[in-house]
Amino acid sequence: MVEKIKGSGIESAANAESLELSGKERAAEIEQSLERLEQNQTAENLDEVRNEALELAQEKSPEPIAEKVETQEVKHTSRPTKKQLNDNFDRSMANIRKDMKPASRAFSKVIHNKVVEKTSDVVASTVARPNLIIAGGLSTLILCSAVYLIAKQYGYVLSGFEAIGTFILGWGIGAIIEFARVGFINQKNS
Repeated sequence: MVEKIKGSGIESAANAESLELSGKERAAEIEQSLERLEQNQTAENLDEVRNEALELAQEKSPEPIAEKVETQEVKHTSRPTKKQLNDNFDRSMANIRKDMKPASRAFSKVIHNKVVEKTSDVVASTVARPNLIIAGGLSTLILCSAVYLIAKQYGYVLSGFEAIGTFILGWGIGAIIEFARVGFINQKNS
């Protein structure tokens, strides 16, 4: 009995191997047939697409392409007008303000008022230039510290205008330097 079991094990192993080989062969055959079908279909599809393209080309009018190009008007896109820009801005602001809280909405209306915006732009380009603010701040730090130390040494009482005064003084000195520098650069470029 032991021999039969061993023998049947060998036979079943051989059968499994033969089944595995036949399965691999069958899979290879299926792959080859699929490849042939795909090649045939792509060739047929290409022929169909070519035929359709030729038919569409023949259906079109026989006018030369150059004539069509000459007759078409070239549309130039123009810049939007000031009114269009303002209308677009107003629509955008109205749309954005819908989602704001009432306090924010009121503040936005004040800040985006035409007069306030123009004033802010003028101030930002002249008085509140970054270099002038830096000059005023540095002068306040240095000069106000010196005034405070001198006043403490000699027992003077300070009024509180020292910081404002030193800022104005530093801003003035910074303005003179800035406008001289800008004027010198502009003169040099001319």
